[in-house]
Amino acid sequence: MTKFRDWNAVSAHFRTSAGPMRDSRQRRKNNRPTSNALLDEYSDTIYLCDFCGDESTSVTRIVLDAGYDRTNAEAKYACWECSSEKERNRLNGKGN
Repeated sequence: MTKFRDWNAVSAHFRTSAGPMRDSRQRRKNNRPTSNALLDEYSDTIYLCDFCGDESTSVTRIVLDAGYDRTNAEAKYACWECSSEKERNRLNGKGN
């Protein structure tokens, strides 16, 4: 036997109670930063490539790969161009 909801009772509940359930999440004094603001802040950070010395908004470091382990080596970070060149040379067997 299926019990059907009595919508009149539901309506009466909301009229006699404090109303619909309030959003219980705390309101923040300061709004959260927007994704655009975070991206602007991130892109304002300038890094130096350890190989060519050029400034870049992002650098990479490949630490582990098949037959490649640099976990104990000094951390060196490369810009996109240097990283691509090093990766090409490494995969072609030309060393670092």
